Amino acid sequence: MLSVMCGIILLNTGFVESSYNTVLKKYDVQPLVEQADEDDVSTWTGLKKIHLLTSQAHFELLVNMKRYTNGTGYASYSRFRVPDETQNFRLLLGTFKGNAGDSLAWHNGLEFSTYDRDKDYNKVNCAASYHGAWWYHGCHNSNLNGLYVHVKEKSQENTSSVTWYHWSSKYLPLQFSEMKIRPVNIH
Repeated sequence: MLSVMCGIILLNTGFVESSYNTVLKKYDVQPLVEQADEDDVSTWTGLKKIHLLTSQAHFELLVNMKRYTNGTGYASYSRFRVPDETQNFRLLLGTFKGNAGDSLAWHNGLEFSTYDRDKDYNKVNCAASYHGAWWYHGCHNSNLNGLYVHVKEKSQENTSSVTWYHWSSKYLPLQFSEMKIRPVNIH
């Protein structure tokens, strides 16, 4: 976890050669860092730490993204909170603004689903099917914990990749994504 004056980075993804399934035993997760080389790092701050942070103050969320084509985008939410394990680390969001479309609206209010804790509304386990833990519905419009995939054509859709559907109404792989929070009162 990187703490900076303006906020805290929760998720930072760059291109990582290998893939991984997130398995959370009783959601007791330490920060996950998977590193392919010095420049390519994927980091996920644990749910318990995210809950502790977001229970102490009102936070806003900023999701920054970069596609292989068509530049950069962002989605901002006026509130971001993750309740504790008794609520299965449910995602609670405020009002959206941004230029990448609202791909988290469908996930708002949902419990965090993993390979070993299927909390989504689908008959299949979305975390297993899409190779990453997330606040799945049935299954996703966004999947920032998905796989990094090699695609010959950067405009080729892949529902298992790290995606943000409403940016282009397609499941195009993202080259980079980052979730950051900061207290609402910081200017």
